[in-house]
Amino acid sequence: LSGFFIVEAKYEGVVLDDCLPQVLAQMYASGKKVRTRHIRGVLSNGYQWLFVILHINADGKGATYHVSKRTFSAQPAEPATTIPNVDLIAAMLSSWILHSFEDIGEDDFFSY
Repeated sequence: LSGFFIVEAKYEGVVLDDCLPQVLAQMYASGKKVRTRHIRGVLSNGYQWLFVILHINADGKGATYHVSKRTFSAQPAEPATTIPNVDLIAAMLSSWILHSFEDIGEDDFFSY
């Protein structure tokens, strides 16, 4: 069972941080529905990637969250140039999907 959460910010030029309240509410509802205490997710506009982990309180009432300290970019600086961070973003997505209901471990790239 995987509970990885992906949300697309649909509007060009939107600040990803402005979308966090809605994303966190959706993650919280999903986590409670599948009865997990930890849920990982990502918020992206296709170029910028923000990684989020939500920890639901043991009593199921409320939660805390952590957001990656930086936004990862997959937007080329110029046409026909190498796209930065694509390999890192792909590796993080792969790992996070595999460990979607787990807390952050020592071998995770993500820290808070």
